[in-house]
Amino acid sequence: MALQKVKVIPMVNLGPAMTVTEGNSLQIPVSLSGHLADASMSVNYSITGTAIETEDYVSAGTAVMIEGSDMAAMIDIDIVADAVAESDETLTITLIPESLTGAGPGSTMEQTITISEQDLPPKVSMHASQASVMPITTVAKDSGMVDVVASASDPNTGSSFTYTWGGAYNTLPGVIDNGNTLSFDPSTMDSGVISVPFGGQRWVNTTMASILLNIVTSMPTLSADNDSDGDGVDDLTEGLGDDDMDGVPNYLDSITSSNVIPTASSVAQSEAGTSLSLGAIALGNGDHDVSVSEADVAVIDTADVGFDYIELSDFVISGGTAWTLLMVTILSTPQANRDIP
Repeated sequence: MALQKVKVIPMVNLGPAMTVTEGNSLQIPVSLSGHLADASMSVNYSITGTAIETEDYVSAGTAVMIEGSDMAAMIDIDIVADAVAESDETLTITLIPESLTGAGPGSTMEQTITISEQDLPPKVSMHASQASVMPITTVAKDSGMVDVVASASDPNTGSSFTYTWGGAYNTLPGVIDNGNTLSFDPSTMDSGVISVPFGGQRWVNTTMASILLNIVTSMPTLSADNDSDGDGVDDLTEGLGDDDMDGVPNYLDSITSSNVIPTASSVAQSEAGTSLSLGAIALGNGDHDVSVSEADVAVIDTADVGFDYIELSDFVISGGTAWTLLMVTILSTPQANRDIP
């Protein structure tokens, strides 16, 4: 029997639009949907817009190199602090399709960056760890203290940020507030999903964020003999962590792209540069996909008895300010309508 070698060509994309202030240094990812089949690839790009090069920004060049083992390369751009009062300015990065020798053009080949002199709110990212496993989205009652860390990224240069934990965080058992780290003991808590809120402040801007954690009785024991997600890496090596923070543990997650997440029958996909994760209901179900049933939703809300839903989805999308979502849904034609021409 002859063997046939198949090369899978990945897609290349930029991220969603963003707004920055003067004086910032940016690294704009040029990302791949999968690994290159060849050793490396150069990606050419152009920069246009109302912003003027050298006066408003400085770019490192007109091309980046993606190595075969990497999933992205960075376009370096420095935004000039010119101390001149101006209205918003834009620069648009456009990838040049003709330069792609080992990948295809994706859906987001342009990214617009707005340079603003307004006071912009900080952005906060959150992650949790337990028993030296980080990051995680599922924690066990018998595995010790859970540490939740908030990290602030302030687009305004030369400013300070105050870390404050919001909501009823002080009702968590054994809680310890240590600035940007909140620790608690899950051993006496009920199983299920909790939301840990955060509300940091810088001057008049308050930034709200939260993280969903699924509390279970204990973690499974992983084996080097199993490969539960079929990605060629054994469960023990991949571990219980959740590197892309999508609610699916590494040993069950064969999808490397943060903007793609499984449904019960297929996948859901958002724009490159955004992230999809399981919503609270989907995370608590333990099925490791975004699909939920009417009965699942009815537990926390009133059932909509007027309609039957083939498949419901519960997910969180983050990154960017506006989103496009693609979901593959399997539909069947009712018997009564099959003979209609």
